[in-house]
Amino acid sequence: MAVFCPLETAWGDVGTWVSGIGSLAAVAVALYLANRSDRPNAKAYLSVLIATPNLDEKIVAFQVSNLGTHPLRISSCFMEYKRWLRFFVKWPSAMANNWQHDLNWRLPADVERGATFFYGTTGDGFIGYLADSKLPAWAVVRSIRAGVSTPWGPIYVRLGRDTLDYLRERLVLERVRRRAATVSHSSP
Repeated sequence: MAVFCPLETAWGDVGTWVSGIGSLAAVAVALYLANRSDRPNAKAYLSVLIATPNLDEKIVAFQVSNLGTHPLRISSCFMEYKRWLRFFVKWPSAMANNWQHDLNWRLPADVERGATFFYGTTGDGFIGYLADSKLPAWAVVRSIRAGVSTPWGPIYVRLGRDTLDYLRERLVLERVRRRAATVSHSSP
């Protein structure tokens, strides 16, 4: 059985090991901080807005505010089903790169520090994508997530209660419209 005896330990070797571990830890922390400073810092929302000149028209809009120190490059906007549902749907995600609205930024967009990116539509661009699912409307709306693509990876947007309610209402209306169109085409 070995007994520890501090007088027989070569303390010079222990000091070398401790300084080596300390140097390795300092390098790891420096690399972490350097990588973190280049990452985008942004707040993102998918919300329902009323925009002029048509005050009765609601717009579903991606809004991303750049809170970081560097410009933020947004290459696309997307909407997708959550991971657990992707295997059960025909199209697991949809890009929103062709939405037409006067206030939209042109993609890809460079969002400077303090600026807010805006990209919206009246909803026709993605309601058809959501209507293809066979799930109930409330389940479809609860199982989607949206975001914007950047070179550092996706930034997922927050969906508020009003946005979820609006998407559910639009989805129900689109399904009713599709059923009515199918019935009118099949009847002689």
